Amino acid sequence: PEVGVVLICLDTDRTALPVECRAVVEATAPGRVRVLTPTASTDDVIPDGVSLGWTAGLARLLAPLRDATPAGQVSLPDQVRLLDLLPFDATDHVEVASRWQQSPRSTAVVLGTTTGGGPCIVDLVIDGPHALVAGTTGAGKSELLQTLVTSLAVVNRPDELVFVLVDWKGGAAFGACRGLPHVVGLVTDLDAHLAGRAIASLTAELQRRERLFRDTGCTDHAGYLTCRSRADSSATGLNLAPLPRLVLVVDEFAAMADQLPEFVTGLVGLAARGRSLGVHLVLATQRPRGVVSADIRANTGLRIALRVTDAAESSDVVDVRDAADISPARPGRAVLRLGGGAVSHLQTARVSATAPRSARSGEAGVGHPPTARRVASSPATARPPQQPATPEHPEPRDHGESPTDLDRLVAALSAAASEMQIATQPSPWLAPLPDLMTLPDLMTRPDISAPPGVGVVVAVVDRPDRQRHDLLAIALDDTSHALVVGGPRSGRSTLLRTLALGLTSLTSPAELHLYVLDAGAELGDLADLPHCAAVVGRDDPDRIDRLLARLTRELARRRRPPDGDADGTRARIVVLVDGWDSLLAASDDRHRAGLTEALIDLLRDGPAVGLRVVLTGGVTLLTARWAGSIALRWVLPLADPTDYALAGISLRCVPSHRPAGRMLLDSTGREAQVLMPDPFTSAPPGRRRVRRAGGPAPLPPMPVRVYADELTARSTIGGVCVGVGGEDV
Repeated sequence: PEVGVVLICLDTDRTALPVECRAVVEATAPGRVRVLTPTASTDDVIPDGVSLGWTAGLARLLAPLRDATPAGQVSLPDQVRLLDLLPFDATDHVEVASRWQQSPRSTAVVLGTTTGGGPCIVDLVIDGPHALVAGTTGAGKSELLQTLVTSLAVVNRPDELVFVLVDWKGGAAFGACRGLPHVVGLVTDLDAHLAGRAIASLTAELQRRERLFRDTGCTDHAGYLTCRSRADSSATGLNLAPLPRLVLVVDEFAAMADQLPEFVTGLVGLAARGRSLGVHLVLATQRPRGVVSADIRANTGLRIALRVTDAAESSDVVDVRDAADISPARPGRAVLRLGGGAVSHLQTARVSATAPRSARSGEAGVGHPPTARRVASSPATARPPQQPATPEHPEPRDHGESPTDLDRLVAALSAAASEMQIATQPSPWLAPLPDLMTLPDLMTRPDISAPPGVGVVVAVVDRPDRQRHDLLAIALDDTSHALVVGGPRSGRSTLLRTLALGLTSLTSPAELHLYVLDAGAELGDLADLPHCAAVVGRDDPDRIDRLLARLTRELARRRRPPDGDADGTRARIVVLVDGWDSLLAASDDRHRAGLTEALIDLLRDGPAVGLRVVLTGGVTLLTARWAGSIALRWVLPLADPTDYALAGISLRCVPSHRPAGRMLLDSTGREAQVLMPDPFTSAPPGRRRVRRAGGPAPLPPMPVRVYADELTARSTIGGVCVGVGGEDV
């Protein structure tokens, strides 16, 4: 009714009617018929016949036509299981391991069944090397992607072929495929920052493969595999590292093209470079209209269109409109085009079906040899696909509790890989930084261990362009200042604590003097360190003035000629300021001006005499007149993403996931995670510290009340003691 066409079947066997049938016509008397529909029956109907001349004319028009269907060809089934098309029982891990021993790799993939009744096989290298898949909602696109991934996994060891799966919608398209031992990366919910990170990781992987080829004198992936096989079989003892094919499967790339056009452009560029490097790209989308560019068409030799919404979308993918004519009642029906070859139709195989209990668990289909290209096997050489049928005594299902074919395949392949002790391959997609990492955690990460003498490690840096995580360290002899900006609870105090404990663990009190202005009241326990002269809060302005006065005098003393330096002390001085903006906010106008001038003096003259300042605060620090003199600026999470622009960081470079301690180091949005300090390196709160020779003179607080009998021992000969005071109280 939607298109004005009714299919009428003149057939007495109503059980064999196709689902599109809307009515059955039965003759009841000469010139009269009965019309039966799914909901009603109408008797004594008089058909509106046509004239004899009209039928004769139609017959003459049809007479020249000949059926082009090859002899013996059968129609496509409505459903077919992948297990029925595989060349062996892939649910038996012993059989899988045996096949992997005989043939460890193959690029032939079973997609479904052809109109000839045999399996439809394509070769990822010959017919690709890249693929484009389109299909609207309900057409079976997700099922086809799972079939493609699983079919390739069945005929390849996990160290011969690996997958990175990218799903814009959250990972649902790939279902249980993520459990395959071949899957080395699953990426979902990309933003602009993560998209750039992904392209950097993949670019680094291509560069790594190019270096391997240069080192071995190979020109392509096939040549490298040959060199590796020769090296393994020779007596030289030379072993080349495994280099599995990398298949990158991207679902909903059209949605990405709308929001992240650079990502899709970057993927296509990588695909063009990856032809000879063993890298394959599979792009899938629900709506191909307008996003299948000339570059995509030029790089995707294998193109499949399931049902799409209109003829233009079908033509964009397979150059014919056939995919727009597929019935919604035929999920999995598809049109296949291989390069410039002919178009063929197929029914894609299912892996998400639940096998009936009556099915034999070990049943295996007879299929194609692993090296076969694409051919529609004759019914004599391939078991016909299983047709949906209603058994005489159907057994009850477990309603979602029974494992699907995909679950069984994943379990078998995982068991086979474990039994063969196949090592997990490194992912080209660098794992993201953890949300929480401590200094002791570095002991479990030998891949990012620091070389001796690197300095104080304060964070782990994300380097997808190098496929690794690096350490962010501060050299002990570095006297450049640092500015750390972040919102409340963003990790500012943690960074200063990690830095302070790292510095004091590597130096003696005679080599390092530490001063702390703690406006956030988070660093009080650092006063127990023998290196620390004082930890001063914002509620003690007098002590703040005394601390700054001491530092100012020390600057003046160190600027004098060497002969004026009586004791020759040149200990490094590190001043940590936690919450400079809060410190200013707690001061009156006169005191605020004095604090600012003292800070400017320290920033200007400190580096030349071994004094370094590390400040933290809110975003307002970036607009201070002295902030421009600090080259090293790190940005912790800010409440308003637009504030990152004050640090010169584009909003597109700001990640959507910003846990506490996550820093952006430069304008490119390079990330680092601040390390939590090891609690065992800090002195327990309240423990009296032991002063060591050469350590900084303490800067004690001024007492609120002093009793005369306490001053007897301090009385000065020749004078009258009236109280305590001065810098050292």
